[in-house]
Amino acid sequence: MERLQNGEDIAQVSDAGMPSISDPGKELVKACVEADLPVVALPGANAALTALVASGLVPQPFYFYGFLDRKQQAQQAELTALKEREETMIFL
Repeated sequence: MERLQNGEDIAQVSDAGMPSISDPGKELVKACVEADLPVVALPGANAALTALVASGLVPQPFYFYGFLDRKQQAQQAELTALKEREETMIFL
């Protein structure tokens, strides 16, 4: 944050797809927004949407959930809460 506030430009990249989507980079973006620092998002490859388009499933509407909890009991609770949704769902 200090470097950004001093006028430096910083790029956030991720080896896990689009930065800040199910990625800890969202914390950097949030901090920048709160500090009134500009954030510029550049579009790029998106594995979730690419998979949706190639799946043959109904693409609209869709619900992006991201990662389920790592603990099985928590996963079951999450899936139970989601089971009534009618949209195509994307999980990572």
